Formats: sequence, structure tokens, C-alpha cells
Amino acid sequence: MEQPPDSIIPNVVAPTPAAPARVAMTGAWSPAEDDRLTAAVSTHGTRWTNVAADVLTRTGEQCAKR
Repeated sequence: MEQPPDSIIPNVVAPTPAAPARVAMTGAWSPAEDDRLTAAVSTHGTRWTNVAADVLTRTGEQCAKR
């Protein structure tokens, strides 16, 4: 897993039955995150929870706003 830049502060996303706890980043999106977002939207459309599960480092809300 790539290391986030120093300007990005991780936040822990609360676990749900559908998704285990994971780190959600804040700040600028990395090129790798953008690539994962594009691929996830191609696969899942606007089902943002599913998109976020593929992106790994962002919440569904962050993905939708991107």
C-alpha cells in the first residue's frame, strides 16, 4: 500500500456489517486514488458505497463529490 503524503491526515471510518473499519484520507487525491475511482465508477456506476470499497482510502461521500 502506498504511503500518503504528509499533508494528508487519515481518519478511521467506523465499521459496518458490510464494510470493516478502514482509513479514509483527507486532503488532495493521489493519482492512484483517481485511477481507482475511475475504474470503480466504470464498474459500479453511482453506487458510492461500492465505489468507495474499491477505492479503499476514501468514503462514499468523498467519491461522490470527486
